[in-house]
Amino acid sequence: MDYNCSYILLSPAKINVFLKVVSKRSDGFHNIESLVQKISLFDTVSIMIKNDGRAETTVDFSNSPNIDKKSNTVTKSINLFRELTGNRDSYLIKIDKLIPVEAGLGGGSSNAGVILRFINLFYREPLNFDELIEKSALIGSDVPLFISKQNTLIIKNKGEALESAQNPFQNHSILLIKPDFSISTKWAYKNLNFELTKPKKNISNFHLFNDLEDVVIREYPIIQHIKTLMLASGADLSLMSGSGSSLFGYFPERERIFSCIESINRTIKVDCNFIYFICKNII
Repeated sequence: MDYNCSYILLSPAKINVFLKVVSKRSDGFHNIESLVQKISLFDTVSIMIKNDGRAETTVDFSNSPNIDKKSNTVTKSINLFRELTGNRDSYLIKIDKLIPVEAGLGGGSSNAGVILRFINLFYREPLNFDELIEKSALIGSDVPLFISKQNTLIIKNKGEALESAQNPFQNHSILLIKPDFSISTKWAYKNLNFELTKPKKNISNFHLFNDLEDVVIREYPIIQHIKTLMLASGADLSLMSGSGSSLFGYFPERERIFSCIESINRTIKVDCNFIYFICKNII
């Protein structure tokens, strides 16, 4: 099939600088409050569009063969757009994955949000911003934040309530670490003990924490070990992102990151490998 036009998009990862789980919803999801920052770690999305009326969608995760090619956030975003607008064009989408999956970095949600926002612009905005935000939450709780052009956001409720925000670590460098195990978001929320989360402060106090950390650390104590080493190496903040398993550290000086990596490689002797990314906030 010949396609009429093609485009390249960058799809960023996110980290949760703060994450409070407020309550469980009647629909099975959770109300949250989180300070979210988009960072300079990207998947690359190639999207080709053909005006043929056949409504075919092909999604190729060439370097991530374990992702279901038929049931994924990208396919869901195209199907949602068709349902809402009656669009019948065909799409060939290739995604070069750099953002680790099941890592708390929002890679799949980013892919869906970036594509949905792009095709809505491509067709001259048949859906307004509020509609995109509301409907994109049907794909996943993190998708609305990637619809937004804002790079630092407070998200509330299921994830569809967005507010612009300031990051107190805006000019810091980021060390992002992905251990060689993954965490299921569903598992993390299922094992959350709300009695342990209630006493903590809210986001306005900048008492920064992640309510899901305790759940994950009980099962994977190496998470706490890495956090401790980051802080000892000069990080001003170290937290798990989302439901994990990725962790990040905000360092005021980039040089300290390399010392931290050396310390982790030297100190941690368990049978676990790590992927390191050095990133910055997208401002």
